[in-house]
Parts: sequence; C-alpha cells; structure tokens
Amino acid sequence: MAYGKVVPDEVTPEVLEADEIERCFQPVRSGLDETWPFAKRINADEKAEVAARRDRARITKNPADDAVGLALSGGGIRSATFCLGVVQVLADRGLMKDFDFLSTVSGGGYTGSFITSRVGRGAGYELIASPFGPDTDPIKHLRQNAKYLSPIDLKHRWLMVTGTMAGLIMNWMAPMFVLAAAAWASNHMAERLQTDAWLAASGVLILATAVAIVIYGFALRVGASAGAGSVLLACVAGAALLCASIFVVEWGYLKFKEILSAHWQITGTAAMSVIAGPAVARFLPVFRTLKFRKLLLKASLYAAGILVPLIAVVSF
Repeated sequence: MAYGKVVPDEVTPEVLEADEIERCFQPVRSGLDETWPFAKRINADEKAEVAARRDRARITKNPADDAVGLALSGGGIRSATFCLGVVQVLADRGLMKDFDFLSTVSGGGYTGSFITSRVGRGAGYELIASPFGPDTDPIKHLRQNAKYLSPIDLKHRWLMVTGTMAGLIMNWMAPMFVLAAAAWASNHMAERLQTDAWLAASGVLILATAVAIVIYGFALRVGASAGAGSVLLACVAGAALLCASIFVVEWGYLKFKEILSAHWQITGTAAMSVIAGPAVARFLPVFRTLKFRKLLLKASLYAAGILVPLIAVVSF
C-alpha cells in the first residue's frame, strides 16, 4: 500500500561489527559549514556560549563536539503539557544539564519559556523535576496559571478589552493613512477640477485605450516588439481607470455629504460602538451569559461587516 506495488522483502542487514559500533559513538563536530558567509563568526560565538554553559554545568567536553539540542514541538496546551512531562522526567534523571540548545514553537514554547525563565535566573533543574509528584512550587505556579488567555478578574478583563482595541487601532492606522492621503490629494484636486471634468477625462481616456488596443494588436500582427505597445496600453488604461475612480469618488462624496450633513456625530458614534462591541462583549463579565453573548456578537459582526466598508468610503 505504501509503494503502490508489491515490493519483495529485503534481507535483514548483518549485526554491526564492534568497530562499526565504535564509530557510531565518535564525537560529532557541531556548527555550520564555514564556507558560508558569517559561518565562522556564528560558530565561534556559539562555541563560546556552549563552553560557558558546560563550564557552569561542570561538563568537561570540547565545545565544538556533540552539541545536543532539545526540541519542543507545537500543539497548544496539549503540547505544552506533554513537553512539561518529558522535561520533568529528563530533569529527574539529571539529563537536562546535557542540552546545549533549546528550540521551541507554539505550545512547546510555553514550556520552553518556563524552563528558560527558571534556569536563566540561576535555579537548578530539580525545581522542574518531580514527575511523579508532589509538584514543586514553580510547577504549581505554571499549572495554576496555564489559562493565561482567560482573564482572572475585572482588571484583567478590562486590560484585555483595551489591548484588543489598541491592536485594532494599530491595524487600522496603515489603511486610514492611505485613505487620508488620498482624501487630501483629492480635496486639493477638487478645488481645481469639477466632477464633470473627471467624467470628460474618463471618456477621452477610454477612447484612447480603445485606440491603444488597436495599435497594440496591429503591432503584434506585423511582428513588431510588443514591449512599447503593452506599456502604452497599460498607462492609458490605468489613467482611464484612475479618472473614472476619481469621478465616482467625487460623485459619491456629494451624495454622502447630503445624507450625512447633520448626522455625522451620531453615525460615527454608532459605528465605533459597533466596532468596539465584540471586544467589550468578549471580556467583560456582564456579558457572561452564553446565549446573550452569541446574539450580541452575531449582531455586532453583521453590523461591522456593513459599517466598516461604509466608514472607509465616508472617511475618504
């Protein structure tokens, strides 16, 4: 099934000879291939760190040989729990001191951060051992605070609300900057060109695009280079699209101005409330009822889906 066809069994290899086994336990040189750029500097720095670590752990071995790494894989809290159990057993057997490198990702990073926070402060590995209990004080703290994404009290809930809003605002800064810059340019151009002028320019450029298409096709038929023709076509078509877009924006601005003339403050406040609603409902205890929260979140998301694009156009 693995190979898609019948594969005959191969003869089992002979038992390794003593000299072959001996070669398997020879020191392994660690480090990068020094023909690569900066590899020598990286190797030298790592050897110095490994030597210092081994000196503290009283390991007498050449720092260029047998660098050992421990990798803790990802998988959320399940991976963190599994990795913690493995590390506790290794620490209980006195093997953690033999690891020169630690590589982690995601859930494994939670356990890895715990290890480095303890060892980095000079604590011994015995504080993260005891795999069969009772838990040491650091392990107890780790287990009791594993739900670090769940707020503990009103203070933490409010901090998560403000943190979420700060993240949203930071994410909005870039698109709002683009919108503001475009609005500034459009405003200055609107003082010099009326809406009808953009419509006329769009018409002229659309005709020019059609002519450019004909010229481009003719050039291809006669075997001429398509480079200049494609550049001309792209420039004219782009200019036509730009002018048409500006006309639509100018026309839309006049219409929105009529609609929102006396109600911008109310509309803006309502829009911000809808956008902030999911964050507030997610963390504040007053919205703990699951049914109420689901209804509120659903309504807020629908409203945000409608209002956010509308706000972008209105802001423009």
